[in-house]
Amino acid sequence: MGSTPALLRNNLISRRFGEVLRQQRLARGWSQSVLSAKSKVDRTYISQIECGIHSPTITVLCRLSRALQVQPSVLVTRLERRLGDGRMPARSARATDRSA
Repeated sequence: MGSTPALLRNNLISRRFGEVLRQQRLARGWSQSVLSAKSKVDRTYISQIECGIHSPTITVLCRLSRALQVQPSVLVTRLERRLGDGRMPARSARATDRSA
């Protein structure tokens, strides 16, 4: 099974968001267990997010940001910066057509 451009893009976004989350957590001096307790998000799920294995839902993003005492938009803005030019990668024309 080959990697598609969409899959590669999603993996990059997941990895970069994981880096942002880890950086925020470590800036507070917290372990994953502390963030888990404060956010009510399972520690193993936090680990998977930080490793880029999973992407958080909006609900989990809000729980994590509330625990970290930052707005969700702060985490998303930092993600955009890590992706390079401050914009999310463009979707393919075919992916855009299907969502309409």
